[in-house]
Amino acid sequence: MRKYIVNYFVRILVFSYTVIGLMWFIIEILEHFLPQWAVTLYLTGHIAALIVPGLAGGFLKACQIVKDEILLTYSLRGKKIRIRYGNILNKTDGTILIGVNNQLTTDWGRVVPESIHRQLMDRFGNQEIEKIFKRQREAGGQGRGYFQGNVGNLDIVFLKMSDLEEDGGVHTTIEMLSAALEELFHHQESLTIKNDKIYIPLLGLGKTGASMECNDGVKLIVRKFLQFQAKADGNSADKIKNLEIVIYKDKIRNIDWLKLKLDLDIYFNGCLTCWGEIYDI
Repeated sequence: MRKYIVNYFVRILVFSYTVIGLMWFIIEILEHFLPQWAVTLYLTGHIAALIVPGLAGGFLKACQIVKDEILLTYSLRGKKIRIRYGNILNKTDGTILIGVNNQLTTDWGRVVPESIHRQLMDRFGNQEIEKIFKRQREAGGQGRGYFQGNVGNLDIVFLKMSDLEEDGGVHTTIEMLSAALEELFHHQESLTIKNDKIYIPLLGLGKTGASMECNDGVKLIVRKFLQFQAKADGNSADKIKNLEIVIYKDKIRNIDWLKLKLDLDIYFNGCLTCWGEIYDI
């Protein structure tokens, strides 16, 4: 984590000095071609004022980084895989994925308060979501383990990945998550992906989720995506061109970034045709 904090401040300083350097270059040009111009005389007499646009540029750069930081990026066969942090409910330039229970409940008392499912309900209410869920319940469980719908300005894939228990708890296992992601990636024919981009949060890592570390949550998503790529052929539906794994800020400190990068480097530098065997769960 320390590495990324240092990198964060270095990027701000570099941008600030770039702004100052650009302003200095402009002043030099003005002194050469328009030495008596009032603007030139003012700027040369107030060199210290260059710190103002430098600080302003640094502040804007800091805001942009904090708003949506891309931490790791990989490319493969024309695909982009990015690990970033931010709020997935603010992503409107692509399709977002939200994990839901198999019973498709929108009961406020049964949806885990910390879940993104609940955050979606808090932001938009549960009426629109209930309409989408009701259609799925009336279908009698037919179709895939995922379905799509629009809530507010969001294009959402709902992924069924957990069960409600009789005592009101939620049951999620690594096997359930693995099977749900595998079905999502290997059966993309019924998906409609906005701008070929899908945002996926860390799944099943809440208080009632699977017994899995954050590093393993990221690797599970990447691994299942790579396994599909290893098996895909010309007849495979391949609609996801940009896979964006979004980590909420409260999970950032729970990730060993150095180890995660080393593990992902192995995945992407490994034998593509062997991924399905070597990195299976």
